[in-house]
Amino acid sequence: MDTPAFDVDGDGHPDLALEVPAGNGDVYQTGRIALVRGSAHGPRPEHRTVFTPKDFQLPEHDGMTGRLSGPTVADLDGDGHLDLVAGGSAHVQWGGPHGPDPDHRPARVRLPRIGEGHPVAISKGNDVYEDPPVAGDFDGDGHTDLATYRTGLHKRRLVVLHGPFTRAGEPARTSERADPDPRGADAVTNLQLIPAEITGDRATDLIVYRPGEADAPLLLAGGAGTATGLAEEPERLPKGESIAVGDFDGDDRADIALGDSGISMDEEEEPADRKGKVTIRYGKAPEAPVVIEGGTRKGGFGIGLVAGDLNGDGCDELAVQLAGDRWGEEGSVDILRGGSSPGLGSQPWRHLRRSRHVPDPDPAEPQHWAGRPVGAADIDGDGRDELLLATSYQPDSGKDWWFIDAAGRDVLSFDAGDLARRGSSAD
Repeated sequence: MDTPAFDVDGDGHPDLALEVPAGNGDVYQTGRIALVRGSAHGPRPEHRTVFTPKDFQLPEHDGMTGRLSGPTVADLDGDGHLDLVAGGSAHVQWGGPHGPDPDHRPARVRLPRIGEGHPVAISKGNDVYEDPPVAGDFDGDGHTDLATYRTGLHKRRLVVLHGPFTRAGEPARTSERADPDPRGADAVTNLQLIPAEITGDRATDLIVYRPGEADAPLLLAGGAGTATGLAEEPERLPKGESIAVGDFDGDDRADIALGDSGISMDEEEEPADRKGKVTIRYGKAPEAPVVIEGGTRKGGFGIGLVAGDLNGDGCDELAVQLAGDRWGEEGSVDILRGGSSPGLGSQPWRHLRRSRHVPDPDPAEPQHWAGRPVGAADIDGDGRDELLLATSYQPDSGKDWWFIDAAGRDVLSFDAGDLARRGSSAD
């Protein structure tokens, strides 16, 4: 979730689109989406619109958002209003002058080869769409498209639904291509898609990667003149388990940061030294990546990354998560400052730590869940991004959020469990 702020109601103030825990009244227990309305003084959690799976008429077990991404927000029908997409089955609540409304009837985007059977069970004639589609103009025609993976028996294909969409969920056309990852669906699972403008043309590019695995992500250039609009041959990026895209040196070209913490997904396979590192692919010299090493043994430098212009100087900073394990009990965040030359500094400009104490049945073993960077956005309109940290979901404790400014001060903080409760309405 790199940019959780969107102006969904057109009032000139950024609103927040956040995944929040499911309430006790939900049948499916797959979370909710909260739109927190903005104001001249920033977001106002007391004025929010909460969407449940029922508001999207999602099938049972279809999750509201992706495993690591936030809600998909985009103008699908070209009417100038932002729409909200939820579920792997891609159900849409259409936008309007006051934003999407849960009382309105949703539409279901027409996806190829999706059967009427169990939405998360692969069978003959029933392919699976595990995550909500991501949005971008992949063919460069000026209309918003959706991209998603379709997984069948022993195979996976990349599907692009080209805009504009009708209010019935019908795309202008649909195209597919072979899985960019040649290893196949059985060998490689949990692939994620990141839309971003990398190559500098008007089309959106697409990054394919495995979160938590130090694989080499793939970059598919948009606007390629193919049926999907995406290049046939992907560029293989440096290895990384986490990715952030920003302009770290202020040259108006996109740079890609890739983190490799050295922490295995398997607790039994921890290497002796896992300081971690971040590799920067600068747009001005993509063939010569720069490596920034972590400084602490077993520090897990690079397990999470977020880019944002925290000081408003036109160059993005990079928030780098450090953690000794993948379970979220400990950790901190280093901010690497961007600059016109040569780019990111190798020494931390700020060091942040936020955590939540979680009561444990055993008082002798209290738990603390560390905040991790999940996004950056200018939530108060001052020309500087705030950094968003969040704790992981825990039973009955929800998710804590902190918006932090460049000086390390909390601008806004709240418990997402409170946001998930209906009862407050948007102005």
